[in-house]
Amino acid sequence: MRWPSRRLLLAAVLAAIASVSTFSGCASEPPNVASLEFASQDIENGMLPIRKDGSALVGVVVRDGEGHSVELDASEFVWESDDPALDVKGLGNAALITGKADWFDTVPDGGDPATAHEPRANLIVTYHQGQGDEVSASIPVAIVLNAAGRWHASVSGLGDQTLTLDQHGRHVSYTATTGDLAGTIDGDQFTLSQQGFMLVGTFTSREAISGTYTGPGGVTGTWSASRE
Repeated sequence: MRWPSRRLLLAAVLAAIASVSTFSGCASEPPNVASLEFASQDIENGMLPIRKDGSALVGVVVRDGEGHSVELDASEFVWESDDPALDVKGLGNAALITGKADWFDTVPDGGDPATAHEPRANLIVTYHQGQGDEVSASIPVAIVLNAAGRWHASVSGLGDQTLTLDQHGRHVSYTATTGDLAGTIDGDQFTLSQQGFMLVGTFTSREAISGTYTGPGGVTGTWSASRE
């Protein structure tokens, strides 16, 4: 049997090493991560509102320097909050966040009610690229008073009714045989509209709201609601 020349054998070995090196370089090449951005239908004007005791699923989109999305190992993300009012459970490339405090929790026992405010926290996600490099992003989260559930409402001149409300962030909705209701919550202020009537009220507690209303033809009155 005739053995290949030493020159041919050396060329074959070098070619094999080059092939392995090229393959390894492609496989281990780190992704080009330039920025992270949050993905959630609940984001409004750069802020993420959620109701107390309510939860929202927030994802993250990774982009390279040209703005293209990049796929990464979900285990490389770290999720956290800078305030205990917001609970964060990391799920890889997404997180489940839950509001743990509201307007009334911001006033300590014996404190001044005028200092009450919506709790705010920053949701932070970080991607560690290795060698000490990391990319992170944060978004403010507002924790809104919770109006979801059944309420007994008394409206002067119009009588009583039961409202079953649903809430998504700041937005409140309820569908009944008499039409659609839509409302919002901002701080301790609550608004609700239905068929030309506008109800404006204030949360006096988590379980009670009171205020005034206007209606067609300039009719006005007062209203109140208590949670059932």
